[in-house]
Formats: sequence, C-alpha cells, structure tokens
Amino acid sequence: MKWNNVKEENEALKEKVVSTVGVKSEQHKSKAATRSGDQDLKSGLELLDLDFVLGVIENTESVDKNDIVMRKIAFNEVLRRESRHEIASSALKVYAVDEDKFYGKDIQCQAMQELAQRTSK
Repeated sequence: MKWNNVKEENEALKEKVVSTVGVKSEQHKSKAATRSGDQDLKSGLELLDLDFVLGVIENTESVDKNDIVMRKIAFNEVLRRESRHEIASSALKVYAVDEDKFYGKDIQCQAMQELAQRTSK
C-alpha cells in the first residue's frame, strides 16, 4: 500500500515540477522578447569616437583572434560611416594584401579600392 502512495506522490511531484518549469520558461521567453523589442539593433558603434575606431584598425600587429575580430568590426563600422578615407595607407596595405587571410574578401576589396583611389590622385 505504501509503495503505491509513494509512486503517486512522485508522479504528482513530477507534474508540478514540469508545469512550474514550463511556466518559468514561458515567462523568460516573453521577457527576452520584450527586451529585444526595446533595443536599437540597427545602430552601429556611434558612441565610439572615430579616432578610437581608427586606432583599432591601424593597430595591425596582433594576431590574437579577438583582436582580429575587433579590427573586422571596426573596419566595417568605418565603412558604414563612409570614412574609409580616414584610414592610414600603411594599414590599408595590410588589409588589401591580407597575407594570412584574416579579414575576408569584402574588407580586402574595400581596402584595395581606397588605395587605388589614392594612387590615381
């Protein structure tokens, strides 16, 4: 007799836990949806000064994975701001040649275009 009561209590407890977890996960999902709706996901790095972003781009010595990712993000931000002409030629050369294949074709092409424009002047 006691064994059946324990099984029933376990089943009831399982159902209670599953329903509680389900409610909490639904609440978490709705909170996450509300938070993402409040954020401006289209803006870039406007808070960062152009000099800082250029400093990140022009410091091409480190081969650390995080530094490379930051340089890619910063380069794309400069392109978005249409300030490609502000990047130093020596840094553009590193991006245009891209010996280690860190930056991708889009950044490489933009760097080559800017260098070509500067050379033709």
